[in-house]
Amino acid sequence: MVVRKAFLSRRVMGGLLIAFVGLLFIGLFKRGHAEIVSPLPDSQVEMTVEFNGAPHKLANGVVYRVHSDTQWEVVDQVFDPAEVARQWFREGETLLRVTDDGTQKFPVRVPLTEGFEDLPEGVAGLRKLIGPERGWSELTLQTPRAPKIPDYVRLRHEILNHESDFQDARVEPLAIAAHSGKLGLRCVCPPCPGSMICTKASLGSGLVYFIGGETLWYQAWYRVVGSQYPATLADFECSYTTSSPGPRICLSEDGSLEVELKALHKPRYRQPQSSRVQFPTDQWVCVTAAIDLHVDDGRVRVWQDQQLVLDARGSTLPFPSAILCNLEIGISAHTHRDQTAMLDVDDVRLSRTELPREAAAKR
Repeated sequence: MVVRKAFLSRRVMGGLLIAFVGLLFIGLFKRGHAEIVSPLPDSQVEMTVEFNGAPHKLANGVVYRVHSDTQWEVVDQVFDPAEVARQWFREGETLLRVTDDGTQKFPVRVPLTEGFEDLPEGVAGLRKLIGPERGWSELTLQTPRAPKIPDYVRLRHEILNHESDFQDARVEPLAIAAHSGKLGLRCVCPPCPGSMICTKASLGSGLVYFIGGETLWYQAWYRVVGSQYPATLADFECSYTTSSPGPRICLSEDGSLEVELKALHKPRYRQPQSSRVQFPTDQWVCVTAAIDLHVDDGRVRVWQDQQLVLDARGSTLPFPSAILCNLEIGISAHTHRDQTAMLDVDDVRLSRTELPREAAAKR
């Protein structure tokens, strides 16, 4: 038997660098002996934020705490620019991503279209989705039975290599999950216990690529099965850092679409209280999002079917050089303590050019 594993990022196999995410720089401060250095020139400073009353600067992938005009303290390295640069290169007009060992390269799949057709149902279909042919590179089933990174990485490995079936979460092509064609993707995620931040049942691709100044267009058909909403529907991630910062499409507790930037102070873009549109359950809904990527002056637009329900401005990129290189779809977070979430996804599209808005077919 050929041993199969996720074929792209180290994140898939258990993590990379300390993330430039959280409430400002929370999570970065793993201090040992303080290293004091002279200030770097402004040309090397990518970003400055205030944290605990002191300026902190990101320069060449390193976070510094500013003590004075002459002294900076090294806090941590959050990414290696040289390593990031090695992950992508161009052959003519084609942008390619390189595996960590440098032995294989795969074209970036933007635009991306996925209808989950021509697959067997169930776990066999999932196994055919993961790999270079379809471009999906990871499966995340983070649940009470696989709560930590080594647990769900091991489970993914066992599922892909026919050593295990699903446990308490599922991500699988099924006929009953189809919006169009013969198959759609059904994601089932158990409740989140108090010992966990969230549970997950999602599918991801590391073959996407968006940078600051571009507009990310995303569209998919969703059906929440039953009454329980999942917390998030899609994430667009800078996955070469742990915690994978980036914007994500969410459902609020009251059942309305919103967008959050999973980084910095976690700005959340909500529909106006007086005119929020309910996201229906047990019915197909077309969700379209256009995200203008910028650290300070981005723009978020979201359509529910053909109706523009959200149009807001603010931060949409975690830091200026961030590359959104991973797409995660399905139940990328579920936070309810008592109820299982079930979500059908179909007809996924990702593009740099405008996508048409479509009215839902009530099925």
